[in-house]
Amino acid sequence: MKRLILYIMWLAVSLTANAQIENLDEIELLGTWNVIDKAGIFNTAQFPVYNSERKRPAAFVFADNSDSAVAWEFASGIEYQYYPGYWLTHTSDRYILHMATRLGYNGYTSLSLLNFVVTRFSDNTMTLQTYSGDGTLYLTKDTSAGVRSVSTDAGENSKAYLLNGSVAPENSKGVVITDGKKVIR
Repeated sequence: MKRLILYIMWLAVSLTANAQIENLDEIELLGTWNVIDKAGIFNTAQFPVYNSERKRPAAFVFADNSDSAVAWEFASGIEYQYYPGYWLTHTSDRYILHMATRLGYNGYTSLSLLNFVVTRFSDNTMTLQTYSGDGTLYLTKDTSAGVRSVSTDAGENSKAYLLNGSVAPENSKGVVITDGKKVIR
């Protein structure tokens, strides 16, 4: 009996530890993520992610079909650095965010990766940790970004659609969707 209770406790703890992030993909990252707090050290040999004397990340902008960006905060203002791509990889125990960046030095341009471990993702909040584990960024999603208003064409509502989503011919019989409601013709 004691073994059974210990096994159940071990199972509950292991399921809780792995259930923090489930099925995260690039689509869920789309939008603007503002850095609300940071802790630790953010230096890498190739790319200074955080250096209190030079720049700090203020926001991440993940875009589809265009460059993503990081807003870097300097003492003199904000500067955006653009990234031609980002993607997530998943190992058995963590998600890793990769951002490809173009670095220029003495007339040469090369690609470099900026990598973070996603340690928390839920309810429009995300926590990123440096690969070394020395620094942590706490982000919230700007849910108002990009949405101005929603409008529809008046003529669009009169169309009827089949259950597979295609436009129904005028003389079709059976179940169709008109004005968002199922109707039998």
